[in-house]
Amino acid sequence: LAGAELSTLRLSPGDDARASISNEGGVWRANVRGDVIDARPFLTLLSREGGGGEPEGAMARLDLDLRAEILTGHNGEALTNAELALSLRPGTIRDLSLRGRFPGAALVARKTLSPGGGSAIVVESGDAGATLRFIDVYARMGGGELDFEIATDGPGFTVDEPLDSLGERLALPPFLEPR
Repeated sequence: LAGAELSTLRLSPGDDARASISNEGGVWRANVRGDVIDARPFLTLLSREGGGGEPEGAMARLDLDLRAEILTGHNGEALTNAELALSLRPGTIRDLSLRGRFPGAALVARKTLSPGGGSAIVVESGDAGATLRFIDVYARMGGGELDFEIATDGPGFTVDEPLDSLGERLALPPFLEPR
């Protein structure tokens, strides 16, 4: 498959979207626009046990540009005016930008450079409860602010072990190995 123009895209009941998909140099590029898109299957895929959220096969090389008036998540939560730009390559999130609004509060996520030279994913939300319910992490929190950062120092996990064996053993820095 070299590409497709999908005038109707319904991966979940209630979806109302369209997509343009192409394969350029082994990278899948997807431009998705919709009034309503259900994010729950993708959120579940990212959090599945043993999956670690790592893209596999063709999905390991993906550039996604998604815009939806309503992006539905778990626990009845939805982002409005959602914009997602995501670039995946084997073993890494190359780029990430997410913007949207919960009722009365904005959500922003992005990939940045950390001071140590590595990269960081920063998530900021004016409604921590809605954010945690949306991704189905914790359903009993209401309101609050969320400012969260996941960072790596240096080149990342695959610098000292191959991607296909990540997670099979506990890998410690050499100065901690004797402990």
